[in-house]
Amino acid sequence: MDKGRLPALGKRGREMNRFKCPACGGNQYTSCDTAEGCIYCGHKELKKMDKQAQWDIETLQKTIGVIPYEEMERDAIERAIEALEKQVPQKVKKYKGLNETACPECGIAFGYYEYDDEKFDYCYNCGQKLDWESEVEHDG
Repeated sequence: MDKGRLPALGKRGREMNRFKCPACGGNQYTSCDTAEGCIYCGHKELKKMDKQAQWDIETLQKTIGVIPYEEMERDAIERAIEALEKQVPQKVKKYKGLNETACPECGIAFGYYEYDDEKFDYCYNCGQKLDWESEVEHDG
């Protein structure tokens, strides 16, 4: 990590990866590069948090409840956390039966994937950063 920060290490000195469940919001940590599914709600797909965004989000979350913020300041920090989480790319949903792609966060349809030459970096509806390299297929 940059700026002299040390990565989070597990008990055996391995660097830990953070995965967030889009269904329940739960976080889980592992030294593996992938996670099988949410240990809290059973949701199949988790999103891997970027190391810098992960550090920033965790740092902001730790200050809530420790530092006596006013309500407006606390709301601003929570909005900052949400904005940082949108910077972590999520796999675009690809519906086979409908030949459409959609945002993994808000579900808005982008259009037919067979004719979709323009792949944008962020959802134009909710601002979620998109990962087109490994689209997730769903039955339509």
